[in-house]
Amino acid sequence: MQNSPKLTINDRKFLKSWSQTRKKGRNIFLVKGSILGMVTATLSELFVYYELTFAEGLTEILISYRFLFKITIYTLAATLYFSYMWKSNCKRYNARKEEKDF
Repeated sequence: MQNSPKLTINDRKFLKSWSQTRKKGRNIFLVKGSILGMVTATLSELFVYYELTFAEGLTEILISYRFLFKITIYTLAATLYFSYMWKSNCKRYNARKEEKDF
């Protein structure tokens, strides 16, 4: 008789958390990733203009083409990354789920 593989504590935590994430859906997962990209782009741009006063700098930053370009690129990159993570985690989840059911 073949021994069933044992799931580690990390595997069990992953199964539980990813199960909850999957219930919320892929779109919610990607939206959260996109928001993270937007926040990262905004913070990145604010650090570039640290020498400006907050009131002057914020207005100048938020209406610049550079900021719009940066927020677009960061959001796209975050969305692509989170899409990859969704597929990767689904594959990992299914493999661990099979081990658990074995």
